[in-house]
Amino acid sequence: MAGETASTRGRATVVAVVAVLLVGTAAAWGLFVYDPAPTDPQRPAFLSAPDEPLPAPTESGPYQVTATMQSNYPDSDRVLRTKVYYPDGSPVVKETTLRDGDGSVVKETTYRRGDREFVMATVDSPSAFDRQVASDEVVQADPASLTYYEVDQETGPAADIEPGQALQGLYLLRYEERGKTTYQGTQVVRYEAVDGWTTSAAIGDGEDAQSVYVRQARGEVLVDADTGAILKADVSGSVIKADKWADVMVEDSYSVTVTYEVDTSVEPPSEPPWVDSLERGNVTATGDELRGPNGR
Repeated sequence: MAGETASTRGRATVVAVVAVLLVGTAAAWGLFVYDPAPTDPQRPAFLSAPDEPLPAPTESGPYQVTATMQSNYPDSDRVLRTKVYYPDGSPVVKETTLRDGDGSVVKETTYRRGDREFVMATVDSPSAFDRQVASDEVVQADPASLTYYEVDQETGPAADIEPGQALQGLYLLRYEERGKTTYQGTQVVRYEAVDGWTTSAAIGDGEDAQSVYVRQARGEVLVDADTGAILKADVSGSVIKADKWADVMVEDSYSVTVTYEVDTSVEPPSEPPWVDSLERGNVTATGDELRGPNGR
């Protein structure tokens, strides 16, 4: 009896050890080998593909969109963007973008009348200024204020929303559809920011789509059920660039907060005084002339 008991206990010990090894192997595989993120970019219906515009909040009327993004990711501290669109005969558009942080362009104002666009941009360093004024689009520059001016011909729809840096954070988060509701008299689809794996646009420049794990997600996005245009967004989350669970445990996380508000009761935007100066000047200087004496 004692011999049988010892043998039974021995077999049980072996089974337990094998079970522990299997569990440990499975855990190690899950942590270091298994890639749980989707291989294709996960983009909800309300976000456009890369380099494609977002639908305008209204198809025929004026609007103002105010978008903000705040993050502790390097070079992305805070971005505030305001766009006013007024379809009065020849559409008028005025956009202003302010950036806090280490980005080269700290303020940019764009004024578009019809298909002609005027740009004033201020950078944060002489080296950034020298790089920018080397562009063929730059027609005037002020080295003392690190400000340059461009005049462009635009052919795209003026009413559409270009998903620039202020909206980049929307592409980093994960969403689930939560049904329909009514917002300011319009039927909308509600999307909720949720935790989990996704594959998203890169956080930094010069990278392809990347796997991201989102946690501490909150907030919602309201989308016009008929047009697909975003009408309101207030979302936040902590994102980690990761391929595996082990990455989630050791890699840095970065907070992202995005707000997006629409106002359709707006007046025509005023023309900045420097636009008239650019129209009257209508002269393109060379890079050396723009930089001024001594390369500055």
